Amino acid sequence: SRQMQLEESHLAQLQNSTSLYAKSLAQLTQIWMDETGKLPILHDALALLSLWSDGMRWEEKCVQVELCGETRGLTTEIAGEPNALVAVEVDAPRALNEILSRIF
Repeated sequence: SRQMQLEESHLAQLQNSTSLYAKSLAQLTQIWMDETGKLPILHDALALLSLWSDGMRWEEKCVQVELCGETRGLTTEIAGEPNALVAVEVDAPRALNEILSRIF
C-alpha cells in the first residue's frame, strides 16, 4: 500500500475544492506533512476500498503478526500453510482516483 501515497497534485485538488470535507482533509494533511516532512500514505482508505473495488490482486500467504516489542503490529510473511488472503498488487492511480472522487 506504499504505492498509495498522496502527491502534491492531490493536495492541491483538496485545497482548491469547494467541499468542506476536502478542505478539512487538506488541513489535516498539511499538519501531517509539517510533522513528518512527507505526504501521507492512504493505507486505511485502501483497506476500505478493497471491500468493493476489483483494482487489487490477492494471494494466499502465511503471515504472522508481532504481538509485542518495538515491532508490535508488524505483519510478516513466513513459511507455512497459507492463513490469510493478502493484497499483493494495486492499481494505485485508479485506487487514488476512486478514493479522491468520494471526497469531492
